[in-house]
Amino acid sequence: MPVQLALSVVALAIILAKVVQFARVRVWRRSFVDGVAALMHQGEFAQAAAALEREIGPVAAVMKAAAGRSAGVADALVREEVERIAQAHLDSLNGGCRNWASSPPSARCSGSWER
Repeated sequence: MPVQLALSVVALAIILAKVVQFARVRVWRRSFVDGVAALMHQGEFAQAAAALEREIGPVAAVMKAAAGRSAGVADALVREEVERIAQAHLDSLNGGCRNWASSPPSARCSGSWER
């Protein structure tokens, strides 16, 4: 019973820490997405970039990369930059936690005791 209680406390602490982390970077703030996406679909990238000036957070950063494209820049280069920024934000939100379901057992633990 004490082990289960301790594990429950640890799990709750991790959940609360992630909720605080997500709230700080405004992960859930997406009210601007539909309007900016509509501007980009209309080809109004300058207006979309201007609308994103006051927005912060990972969603806004990814959209800024897409809206900030210049005339003559290949779509593949824009896509690459958007993917790079999105992956960087996902990595930072990961907060040191590995995806245990998809990582091989040898990558899950990298302590010095594994020699």
